[in-house]
Formats: sequence, C-alpha cells, structure tokens
Amino acid sequence: MRITEADLTPIEAKLVAAARAIRPRAYAPYSGYTVGAAAADENGGIHVGANMEGVDYTLTVHAEQHTMNAMRLATDARAVALAFAVQSPAEAPAPCGICRQRIREFAASLSIPIVAVNLDERLEILRINRYPFDLLLPNSFGPENIGK
Repeated sequence: MRITEADLTPIEAKLVAAARAIRPRAYAPYSGYTVGAAAADENGGIHVGANMEGVDYTLTVHAEQHTMNAMRLATDARAVALAFAVQSPAEAPAPCGICRQRIREFAASLSIPIVAVNLDERLEILRINRYPFDLLLPNSFGPENIGK
C-alpha cells in the first residue's frame, strides 16, 4: 500500500532514516543495486545492514539478511518492523524470496510492517510502500512446520 512520510509511525520513520543512512555502505560494484535496511526489535533496538556482493554473486548477502543477522547477533529479541531503501525502477520494490524467509525466521509476528522506500536520482524519497509481512510471504514455512 502506497503511503507518505506523514503516514509513517515514529519507529518506521527511525527505520527509514537508518536504512537511508546505511545504504551508502552497501558494496555492490557488479550490480550497482545498493540497498540499506533497518529493523526494530521488541526491546527498542535498531539494527542495520546493507547488501554485500561477491564477484560470483553466490557470496552476496542481501541487506535484509544482513539486518536480520545483525539483530540476531545483538539480541534474542524478534523484529517488530523493517524498512529498506533502494533506487529501483520497480513501482513497488519488495524483499526477494530469500530475504522474506530470513525475515520470517526472526519476525515477532507474521504481520510486522515492511516499509519499502524507493529513492529518486537525487536520493530523495520518491515513493513509500508499507506491506504487512504476511502479504509478502503468505502461507510461509516456519518452525511450526517441523514441529518446533
């Protein structure tokens, strides 16, 4: 769902700022597709990540994965919201399937908000979309599927 900056909750606004701030640290010399991400945990912590490419692409870590990994290394708390910032030709960019599964692993609930910020050529906010996570990964596979 398309929203404006005025529609962001205070925590979402912090995450958007953090995702935009970390994005320049992305390492994407091959694709040029730099992404910054930030997640808030249940205890109020903010965790950031950026994509890191490898020349063969199999070594690439996506920004959302990096963020979830950083959160897990810092705390046992679960994510309550996530934002990412990218310059994308897509009208409504969203995390890839691999990132959706990583978010699923560490989300506090299946309905956490995912805020997608699309930046223009001046790196200003062009569009913002907010998705409830379960819309992005319906009928997801989680611990309950293996009896955990």
